[in-house]
Amino acid sequence: MLIDVTNPLVETSPKLVLADPGDMSASEVVAALVPGARIVKAFNSIVTARFIIKQLIESFGFTAIDLGGLATDGRLQQARGPLAGRDLVDFGSH
Repeated sequence: MLIDVTNPLVETSPKLVLADPGDMSASEVVAALVPGARIVKAFNSIVTARFIIKQLIESFGFTAIDLGGLATDGRLQQARGPLAGRDLVDFGSH
């Protein structure tokens, strides 16, 4: 299952500008990118200040690390980036 949290925006500042996905909904565009996945649309209408992904990550027992914006953290985590394939789980002294 894939949770689609997207909104079809081409610009967010100084104003919101919606993208035009043609005859498809934004979720249909996402579904086309992952054939066979079950898509559920959720969380896309929650005001960012109220939706704190850090709490969700921590509820799974992990620690959230803010690596910056997409340009920075994307490069750190993408294939051949310094964090690609790294298991950053700390099991302590167990």
